[in-house]
Amino acid sequence: MEHEGENSSGDSVSENNPSNLAGVAGAGSTGVEKLRELVKRGETEDKILSPWWIAVIIVLDIASVLSFLILKILRGLTPFEYLIEHRFPVHTGIKASLAGSTSVTLTSPEMYTKLCIVLAGIFYIAMLLVLIYIYVSLISRRNKHFERTRELYEVLADCLEERENGELAWKVREIARRSEIETGRRNVAGWVVLSLIPVVNIVARPYVFHFLTRDYFVHERYEEMILDCLSGKFEKLHLVNFEYPDRDTVMYYLFTIVTFGIFWFYWMYTLFADPNRHFREHRMFEELLLEEF
Repeated sequence: MEHEGENSSGDSVSENNPSNLAGVAGAGSTGVEKLRELVKRGETEDKILSPWWIAVIIVLDIASVLSFLILKILRGLTPFEYLIEHRFPVHTGIKASLAGSTSVTLTSPEMYTKLCIVLAGIFYIAMLLVLIYIYVSLISRRNKHFERTRELYEVLADCLEERENGELAWKVREIARRSEIETGRRNVAGWVVLSLIPVVNIVARPYVFHFLTRDYFVHERYEEMILDCLSGKFEKLHLVNFEYPDRDTVMYYLFTIVTFGIFWFYWMYTLFADPNRHFREHRMFEELLLEEF
C-alpha cells in the first residue's frame, strides 16, 4: 500500500507539472504570437509606393495642355469656347469676342477639332483618377501604419509585463498614447474630395501634403523615444536608426507658389520616398524585436 501511495503521489506530480509549465508557456507565447502577427501585417499594410506615379501625372498633365493648345491653334477657341459656339449659337460679334481678336483661325477639318476636345478630356480625367489613387494610397497607408504600430507597442508592453518589466511596459504605453493623440486617424474620403474641388483645393491640397509630411516626422520622434527605452534592455536594437527628415512645409508651400507649381512635384516625391524609407527601417526594427522575444 505504501508503494502504491508513492506511485500515486508521483503520478500526480508528474501530471500536474507539465500542465503548469504549458500554462506558463502558453501565456508567454500568446503575446509573441500576436507580435509575430502584427509584424506579418506590416508586409502588406506598409505599402511601398513607386514615385513613378508622379511621372504619370506629369505626362498626362502635359498631354492635356497640349491638346488644349492644339485646339486653340486650329480653331482659335478653347474647348469651353468651342462648346459654347456649337451648343449655344450667339451673335457673331459675341463669338468673336470669346475667341479673342488676336486668335488664329486656321482652316481644319471638324474631326480634328472634336478629336482634340476628346483627347484633352480623356487626359484630364485620367490625371484626376491617378491623383485620386495617389491621395487615397498615401493617406490610407499612413493610417494603417500608425494604427498597426500602436497595436504593436501595446502587445510589446504586454510581453514586457510577462517578463516582469512593468516600468518599461508603462513607458512604452505612455509614449504610444502620446503619439496617438498627436497623429490621429485622417479621413481619407473627405480629404481626397476636398483636394479635388476647385478653389477649395488651394487650401486643402497643401494641408494634405502638410500632415503627410509632419505626421510621419512626429510619429518617428516618439518611436525614437521608445527605441531609447528598449535599447537598454535589448542590445540588437542598437542597430536600428530612425532618421526621418524634418521638412519645413511652410517653405515648401512658398516654393510651390514661386515656381508656379513645379516644386509641388518634388514635394509629392518626398511623400513617396520618405515613408518608403521609414517602412524599410521599421521592418528591420520589428524583425529584431521579434528575435529578442
